[in-house]
Amino acid sequence: LENSVPSSHVLRERKETIEQLKFLYLPITFGVSEKRLRGQILDEMRSDTPPR
Repeated sequence: LENSVPSSHVLRERKETIEQLKFLYLPITFGVSEKRLRGQILDEMRSDTPPR
């Protein structure tokens, strides 16, 4: 147990990796979500039904 890596260190490394992945995928996800949002807005403008 004593020579095992502290969980806080592992969590910190994992968080840094997640941050790096977020930074890498931000342009992709932003572009996709932007298109999806535009599609939703256009759909709502086309149909007069209120959004659920």
